[in-house]
Amino acid sequence: MEYKNRKVKFDYQIKETIEAGIKLLSWEVKSLDNNLTSLNGTYCLLDEHLYVKNLIVKPRNIDSNNHEIVENRDKVLLVTKAQKKNIEKHLKDKGNTIIPNKLYRKNGKWKINICLCTGRNKKDKREYIKEKDFKRHE
Repeated sequence: MEYKNRKVKFDYQIKETIEAGIKLLSWEVKSLDNNLTSLNGTYCLLDEHLYVKNLIVKPRNIDSNNHEIVENRDKVLLVTKAQKKNIEKHLKDKGNTIIPNKLYRKNGKWKINICLCTGRNKKDKREYIKEKDFKRHE
């Protein structure tokens, strides 16, 4: 099972990618296994931890447990100290951001691939489309 954010390559210029673990609740893992999420509109925020915002995981069904289900809960990403310093250094520059690109299962654990990137303007988007079309027609 793999989820992709297809708009990342079009809207952003990717400088670097980082694989990180993601801290999930039990019902979220079950929902991910049943294809009940999307990466559209997600982004990352760095405070004392690295968080994924707007990652909506819909509940699979109503569980018998009495725990509160919040679909739009901020998920904590598990990164090393060196990766966190690299992200902090990247975010100091103006126009840089962190966007989740791919959510997948690796060795039984859910991982997320985040991209350190800069936004594209309309001119850059047009050039990207031209390059893509040119490669397709070769």
